[in-house]
Formats: sequence, C-alpha cells, structure tokens
Amino acid sequence: MAVRREPMSGLGRSVIGHAYPFGMVRMRTHVAVLLLAALSFAACAGGSKGAAYDPASRNTSELDSAIQAPPVPKSLSTSTTLAPTGATYYVASRGNDSNTGTKDEPFKTISHGVGRLKAGDTLMIGPGEYVEDDGDAGLRIKNLNGTAAKPITIAAGSAEKPRLTGGLWKTVAVEKSSFIVLRGLETIGTAMTDKKPTSGIEIIDSHHVTVADSYVHDGGGGGIGSIRSNHISVIGNYVAGMAKWNPFQTSGISLFDSTNIGGDADADGYSMRIVDNVVFGTENIALPNGGNTVTDGNCIIVDTGDTNRYAGRTYIANNVCANNGGRGIHVFKSQNVVAVNNTMYHNMQTAKLKEEGGELSAVSARGVIFRNNLVVARSNRKASFTYQSEGITFDANLYEGEGKAPTGTELMAPNVGLAAPDDGNFALLAGSPAIDVGDSDGAPATDQEGKPRRGQPDVGAFEAAS
Repeated sequence: MAVRREPMSGLGRSVIGHAYPFGMVRMRTHVAVLLLAALSFAACAGGSKGAAYDPASRNTSELDSAIQAPPVPKSLSTSTTLAPTGATYYVASRGNDSNTGTKDEPFKTISHGVGRLKAGDTLMIGPGEYVEDDGDAGLRIKNLNGTAAKPITIAAGSAEKPRLTGGLWKTVAVEKSSFIVLRGLETIGTAMTDKKPTSGIEIIDSHHVTVADSYVHDGGGGGIGSIRSNHISVIGNYVAGMAKWNPFQTSGISLFDSTNIGGDADADGYSMRIVDNVVFGTENIALPNGGNTVTDGNCIIVDTGDTNRYAGRTYIANNVCANNGGRGIHVFKSQNVVAVNNTMYHNMQTAKLKEEGGELSAVSARGVIFRNNLVVARSNRKASFTYQSEGITFDANLYEGEGKAPTGTELMAPNVGLAAPDDGNFALLAGSPAIDVGDSDGAPATDQEGKPRRGQPDVGAFEAAS
C-alpha cells in the first residue's frame, strides 16, 4: 500500500510504472551476474555478504555506502533489433539540436528528438550521459501517440545504454501518451549523494506503454511505475537501490490506480505484464509525511486498482525479488492478478511496516492467484499473507523457512536447493525439490533466461538444466 497524494503544481505521485508486451524482450542473462556485484558491494560496505541492513538502526540524516546500488552489470546488454515503420532519428552526445537528426548529423538532446517523433518513428540514442531537465521531470514525453500498427520507439542505439539523469520527482515521465516503447535506457538517481526523491520511469494517464531491458537505479523514489494507466508492460529490467527517500512511499515496480483506458484486454486476456525483471535493494527509509512507520519499499505492487474499478488482468511472471525492504509481490485493493513462477528471497527487510504482509501478499484483494512461486522468507517474516481478501489461490508454491504452513498443492522444504542465493545465483541445483513440481496452468513458456519449460514446470523464475 502506498501513501497517496494528489498531484500538486504539476508534481505527480512518485511511484513508477511498467510496460512491455510479453515475450518481446528477455534479459537472457543469469541473475547471478546481475546481483553478485550488488551483494558483494553491500558486504564491502561493512556487513556480511548478503546480510540485511536495518533502517531503524540508521541515522537517516546521513547517507552511507550501504544504501548505494551497484554499478550496472555489464552482462545486461541491450537488444538493438528494431523494425521501424516510419522515420529513424538519432541522438548523440556529440550532436547538435540544429542538425537534421540523421546518423551522421544527430541531435544532441533526447527531448529535442522526442519532439520530432510521429507514429511509427524511432529515436536511437547513442552512448553517453544525457542531463535532461523539464522541471519536476528530466525527460518528459507528453501527448505523444503511436498506434498499434505504428508504435513509437525510444531506444538505445547500441549495446551500451545511454545514461539519463535530471528531474526532481522523476527522471523519465511518460504522460498522456500511447503506444510507446522505451528500450535499453539507464536512469541514474542521486540518492548516493543527496536525498532527492527522484523516481526512475513514471507513466501517467497513458496506455500501451512498454519499458524493456532498462537499468533503473540509485533514485530516492520508485523504480518503474504507472499511475491511472492501462496496457502497461515492464519486461526484462533491472531495478536496484530505489525508493529510499520519497516520503510518499514508493516501490520497485508499481501499478497504481490503474484505469480502463486504451481498449479491451489483449488476445491472451491480460492487460498488464510484469515479466523477467530483477528488483534488488528497494527500501523505504524516509518516513511518510505525518507517519512513524513505512508502508512500502515492495519489489512489485499492484496498488488500489479498485479506486477506478479497474477490470483488466495483470500477469506477473519470471521475476526475481531479492533483499527488498517491503513485500515481494503485494496486491492491495486490486483484483484479477496472476503471479506465477517468481523467485522471492529475503525481502521484508524493513524493521517495521505499517502492515506486515509477506513475500506473497494480498490485502483487501480479490481474484488473485499465486502459483509456482519459490519463496525463501527471512526467519522472522511470513512467506505469505492475506487480509480481508477473497478468492485468493495459493497453488504449487514451494516455501523454505518459517511462517507458512502449506496446504493443498503447496510444498515446504528445509532447503529449496538454490545454487548460491547470497551471491545472487538463484539457479536450481540438481535434486532441488523445486524441479518438476509446478502446475502448467498459466506458467510462462520460457524461464527468465529464455529456456523452455517442458512438461511439468519447475517452481521459480528459472528452469533447471535438462
């Protein structure tokens, strides 16, 4: 649950969104590589490898290295295979906004390039750092509309992600836009050096927006989030070290106040997708305005969809949630959510949450399915939690640790057989009790690395080698 505030002076609520059609992009890289640097970094900062830090014991008036996110993993490469249907423009740090925008004469600023885009066009951004500034946002994409047949793509032009900075409340804002694809971007906050509440990528009053293969880190606000939007997909992103300093309480990936715009569900019956992401080290440290306990810092939250009577279905699959302050996957005042084949590891690190919750959590929710999820809870935290909810299904989940007595098709094991989770390696060891015990109903066809799930699927985000 997030603390709510109405937009004021153009400042939108600083949660962050999602966006990307299922299956279009996959990380296809091992999570061990993604998280190893992060966990090792925390260890070097003074704690044991993979150990939690307790925000209640901190002096929040000062920053220290333990809350910083790691450098971008080099293995998180960008897919550059695009099929533009319109014009292609280029941006480069060596460019000039008086140029024509061709590859040989690129623009200098992303915002200038965005201003040239029409349905079907593509903007390719070269490597380097881009400091964009449009008031409360860095890069603002507003009233930009593609079509289903002619989406607008804003993407990295090479395997090296362009680095975007700037903005007080959000680094990238997509507002009142549709059929937009953001691919291969890196947003960098300044939480390492100050307490700015800046979010990474925020989508507001928009539909059919995709955020894929991007690296969002070190901001004081949420990672990737949507507000009053629909048909949002968040695919194959890495979110690290976010949400520390925003008093409005944010999370790693968030769908907030979703609304019924942009037409009916896709052919598979879903409208929202959160697939193949890694979320690490999201935690609320700053207290909410007027409060004395934090509310969020979740890995993934589907939040207050009931406010606008949102009727769409949300698919959450193949994600890794590790060492976040709040819950793993949290559904609050929302309905019609399927969370399948995700790996939850040692979340709920914040000493005191307003509502405790669990690694898999549903509060005031309806019609939620938790299936084939691999859950390793902290010893003093719940593996699953429901409150004032109905129609919540737990099926074929595998738990290690205390707090959950499995029923029906659920399983418990003293050791779920992860390769080296404290080093960020969540692969299944040979003989793991997670192998071949999942339910195929709703399971993704491939795992986070793109390996096919054949026969009875394994539990968690990764399929064991056959």
